[in-house]
Amino acid sequence: MDRRTLAGLLAERAGLTPREARRVLDELLGRRHAPGLLAELLVRRGRLLLAGFGVFELRPDRRLRREPLLPGFSPPRRVAFRPARLLRDLVE
Repeated sequence: MDRRTLAGLLAERAGLTPREARRVLDELLGRRHAPGLLAELLVRRGRLLLAGFGVFELRPDRRLRREPLLPGFSPPRRVAFRPARLLRDLVE
């Protein structure tokens, strides 16, 4: 599903205009060169819980086999997602 289709469905369900729905999605998910609110919160807090959907977490990348030698170097991280029970039940 692309952004335009998602914005159309959001507009229909929430009673918004398509333009308002696109703006909401842009603010939440970001645009090409600007991160959205969800990405900013994940980076700032390291964990983002969306009730009924799941949890996004930043975890250390396991491929890094040893501690970094340079002081102040932060090891690479990866985004992990754990779906909520409601989402798992809908999918199964």
